[in-house]
Amino acid sequence: MIREALLTAAIAAAISTETRAQLTEAETSRMYAAMEMADNGQADKAVAAIESLLTAHPGEAELRYELGYALLKDYQFARAAETFHELRDELGDAAYQMEGNAHDMAGRRGDAMRAYREGLRAHPASGRLKMEIGTVRMQEEDYDGALEMY
Repeated sequence: MIREALLTAAIAAAISTETRAQLTEAETSRMYAAMEMADNGQADKAVAAIESLLTAHPGEAELRYELGYALLKDYQFARAAETFHELRDELGDAAYQMEGNAHDMAGRRGDAMRAYREGLRAHPASGRLKMEIGTVRMQEEDYDGALEMY
């Protein structure tokens, strides 16, 4: 829960305030309500609410990120991975991380590692991607490889 909260805060900071300005105050409130739904066991409702907002703002990066997050919470891992993949240019290493997490949650560790490694090639100083690769290596009992990444 703490990891998710920190990641959400980091993503929100990474997304331009210029794109957020496209949302009205009421739409922003709806987005935050949907985020709460996703965190409180109503991910299916969160997905529907965010998709509704996206009809008016299809290019809104923050809404697309929140859709990906709600999809993760709704166990729609393939759609979540695709959503984060499409955000790579806008969100940088965070999009690669979330894409990899979606693959990993679906049991596709090879796809997760591919996303993390592609992200690390594009963002060689990314601590978040090194942490993810290190975590996978730990799970595979490759402790030396994990230490190298950490």
